Amino acid sequence: MPSEWLDWSFRRCEALGFQGLWIGEDIGRPGEIFTLTGLAVLSTAGIPVGIGLTSPFIRNLSTLARAAYSLHEASKGRFRLGLGVGGKKDLESLGVKVDKPLKAMREALTLLRSLWKGESLTFQSEFFQFKNYKAKFKAEIPVFLGARGEKMLRLAGEEADGALVSGPRGYLEKALAFSREGLNCTLTQPKKLVKVAWLPTILTTSEEDLTLARKVAATILLDTPSKVFAYSKMDLGKVEEVKRVAASSLREAASLVDRETLEALTVYGDSEEVCSKLRELAALGFDEVVFGPPYGKNWEKAVEEVAKAWLRK
Repeated sequence: MPSEWLDWSFRRCEALGFQGLWIGEDIGRPGEIFTLTGLAVLSTAGIPVGIGLTSPFIRNLSTLARAAYSLHEASKGRFRLGLGVGGKKDLESLGVKVDKPLKAMREALTLLRSLWKGESLTFQSEFFQFKNYKAKFKAEIPVFLGARGEKMLRLAGEEADGALVSGPRGYLEKALAFSREGLNCTLTQPKKLVKVAWLPTILTTSEEDLTLARKVAATILLDTPSKVFAYSKMDLGKVEEVKRVAASSLREAASLVDRETLEALTVYGDSEEVCSKLRELAALGFDEVVFGPPYGKNWEKAVEEVAKAWLRK
């Protein structure tokens, strides 16, 4: 996103009534996520600011731990770390292949917590290596696990402080159930798992906005595991057709996205409709709902209109 948009949104979000910031990262595009989050922390005063999300497969884990601590300190405890495997296409573009994502993420969560406790680490696996390494700081930093698959959602319930959940609307209730199953398996003292719903949101006031929304939906279809769609009530034949076309042309794939598919994968409409759909997500059992990109062609107008509509209820 352009720097003027980021500067405007960071400075304005609290005044508009938003209760937190989540900052995403598109690998390969401008905007390094820890730099941007640092700017967000310095531009806000009292709301949580989170990374949603970064991957331990594109950043050294000790560097990630130190960067998170720096933001935790600068924000006076408002920082949240969103952690996930990362998008399949993004990782492939970097030559990164993760054969055992569940094992890797479980290790990453355990190791980060050990580092933040100031423990001396000696550890070796196919993913991470430490030899008598000790971070010279201590902190309790909430970790939100980005999860879509059944096993990863259970891991979020077991080990994380929160879950960043996305996927087809018909899948979200099942996703919540998976995370609760993991929470019920926790052997330590009872804890709260903060569940966050994050679907692309677009204020659609023109055909141009709808075209953008369809392109976003096609992108989601291309990068979402097929088994997730099996739990939703979407037409699997239609899903596979759009995915096949999207692999070579997102523009052509977008033209195949109908209203039913758009409804399942995004939150769109005028400001009142967007807020109503976000409240429906909250009613499913989510603690937070995200008004997230791409917003619409006129992003500033979209953010202000949705903020006003939300506060009217």
